Amino acid sequence: MAGIFLISCQKNNNNQLDTYFWEDIVPENVFKDFMAANEKINNSSYISNEELYSNIRYMNDGRYDIIMPSNYMVTQMHKKKIISSIDISRLKNIDNVINSYLAQPYKTANQYGIPYLTGTIGIVINTKCVDENDFAEWEDLWNNSYKGKIAVHDDMRDIFSIALKSLGYSINTMAEEEIKEAYYKLKELYPKIEIKSYIDVADSLLNQTNCIGILYNSDAYLITKNNPDFKFIIPKEGSALWIDCFAVPKTSDNVKSAYKFIDYMIEPYTAAQVAEYTGAVPLINYNILKPYLSKEMQQQYESFFSDKNMQKMELLLDIGPVFQVYSKYFKMLLQE
Repeated sequence: MAGIFLISCQKNNNNQLDTYFWEDIVPENVFKDFMAANEKINNSSYISNEELYSNIRYMNDGRYDIIMPSNYMVTQMHKKKIISSIDISRLKNIDNVINSYLAQPYKTANQYGIPYLTGTIGIVINTKCVDENDFAEWEDLWNNSYKGKIAVHDDMRDIFSIALKSLGYSINTMAEEEIKEAYYKLKELYPKIEIKSYIDVADSLLNQTNCIGILYNSDAYLITKNNPDFKFIIPKEGSALWIDCFAVPKTSDNVKSAYKFIDYMIEPYTAAQVAEYTGAVPLINYNILKPYLSKEMQQQYESFFSDKNMQKMELLLDIGPVFQVYSKYFKMLLQE
């Protein structure tokens, strides 16, 4: 949904903050509250890290001041020198961010992005048409009984992580033989599934077009919260951990306001609103965040960060030039 507050998406002046975020990630009232005390915001949106990367890499007009890539994409953007380093001394609320995530072993740590939201992918089932005992691991997706009932969202890294985990490999493997094996594994699954945008996957579950969906835990939270017939499962082989970060393109011509907006977003009250709206887990210290969260969101936060859950997680990392190998096989899969 591009240009929520202004008709034009072209940069007009320095009294406007141009944001480029995941679709439907920031509630409108959060934007409006910021605008009440600051300048206007023009928000544009994207539905994949690849779309974001393509648009930012080839823009030189200062159109966007602040973006929200996932951690591995931050690394790619840093390598291409299209985002600026982050000066955390300009963020008075930086101590609100969970310190262990600021210290993660990837290039965003205190340098090129501020970790903000986290989550994973898993299997959502409608227990009215699927036996929940049939789904404990990724391998169960290959069960012929559910042919045509499965919707998968169209993110390359997430789709490959399903096959790689089912094969016992790292989701960050750089071995082409393992990537190729995952491709053939997915080729077996492809006739049984429908690949859609993550928004369409959620909709297809709610309108019962599909009984099984591969979704982010945030979307699963919103679905299961409103309908107890749905259940979210993190397969026993484990899953991918994603972290979405705030970053500033080098072409930004309103850097001052970009920092002001990041500072505003990492306030616990604001982060709680984002959490309730999206179902995603903010990387904000729980003690200061908890008073602003509903009981349901508190449970979501505590469950996500439980030792049992975190032991299953593997952080998605930048795979460098091997990204092209994944892309080659992903295109072959989509052409099947």
